[in-house]
Amino acid sequence: MSEQQSPPGIPGPPAVQAPRLDETPIASEWGPPEDEPDEQRRLPGPVRALIVVLVVAVLVGGVWALGGFKVRTDTDERVQPGQTIETGPYELAFSEATAQKHIDDDGTATWYVTVLGTARTTGDEALSPRNTMFVAKDPETVEQPDAGDAEIGTGDTGTHPANLTPGLPPVPYRVMFMFSEHYRPTDKILFAVYRLEEGNALLLDTGEKSWNNTRYVFRYDLPLTVLPEKKT
Repeated sequence: MSEQQSPPGIPGPPAVQAPRLDETPIASEWGPPEDEPDEQRRLPGPVRALIVVLVVAVLVGGVWALGGFKVRTDTDERVQPGQTIETGPYELAFSEATAQKHIDDDGTATWYVTVLGTARTTGDEALSPRNTMFVAKDPETVEQPDAGDAEIGTGDTGTHPANLTPGLPPVPYRVMFMFSEHYRPTDKILFAVYRLEEGNALLLDTGEKSWNNTRYVFRYDLPLTVLPEKKT
């Protein structure tokens, strides 16, 4: 007799049925539950866009709070007219500037701005500043021409020394700029002198050193005098 058969005359165990919470017959067409489509689980497009905007706003606000969007002012040092500055092997001081309108025979107008000051060298050899050390800017039109020329001495004799002589006191020094006919002089001119550092003259390290501009400048706000117009 097998274990699943009951002895004769003894009824077998009742059949076990799974409990049902509802006596209503289950429809045969009902299938197993399906997962919801991905589109139904995603956030609506406008909501996602709003979240992105909020995240960007928080990041921008954090950078702003830390000063990330402030204009850098540590690259220039403001100095007063007449104040002596030291840059590389030079001591320079600039006190004022003049502006004069020159008109050619063909009617072309050019403004000549001359910055006046003094200079001396603190080095052991005769040398003179390069024109690229100097920058002038019109505060109104933001025009910024390159320095056209620089002269040592007063120019009364018609000749100018080529270099500054070591050991001598400061001598008159002037830097000239040419502005376009659109320039409209005011009562001041922005004038800057680059800080110099000694380094390689070429990209390759050949051992030859020279004084080169850095990214830092001394800035003067110089009083400007407009001279009478001149025909050339």
